[in-house]
Amino acid sequence: MLQTPQRPTFFFGHSMGATLAFETALRWEKRGQSLEHLFISGRMPPDQNSGTDYYRRSDQELIEKVSALGGTASDVFACQALRELVMPILRADFEAIETYQRRNFDTLSCPVSALLGRRDTEVRSDEICRWAEVTSGRFEFQGFQGGHFYLNEKSHHFFQYLKNKISEYDKCVY
Repeated sequence: MLQTPQRPTFFFGHSMGATLAFETALRWEKRGQSLEHLFISGRMPPDQNSGTDYYRRSDQELIEKVSALGGTASDVFACQALRELVMPILRADFEAIETYQRRNFDTLSCPVSALLGRRDTEVRSDEICRWAEVTSGRFEFQGFQGGHFYLNEKSHHFFQYLKNKISEYDKCVY
């Protein structure tokens, strides 16, 4: 039997991780477990995908895309051995996220917050606000300075936001 946490439980996912957090939240609630809040970041809603196919493109095009997003150090691609190691992983990640699209889903009951960098080139604010459709609970949108990886660029603002939101549930946030 799965042990549930004694403290409030929160899920957070950014980009591809947002999809994983959402799918986990659906299963979590379906099993009768209480989720206090789902934080979705930098990802369009589950019934939509980008329509891109970088996972099928050349290594160079995929590297350029990943580099443009700003989430991977350029040193990773400069070293041939490291590049050969990470390219299959990146390609598989891109395939998973570029082909994921839910046609139907149960709605969550927990509150959902959608977070986005104001200069994100992957998701627009009107797209991310459609996450409101996945919950019967409260929905909130929060923009941050920065691009797709705003949480790396301006992490103190992001972490302060999370700390404040979580402290609404549990006054013993560490």
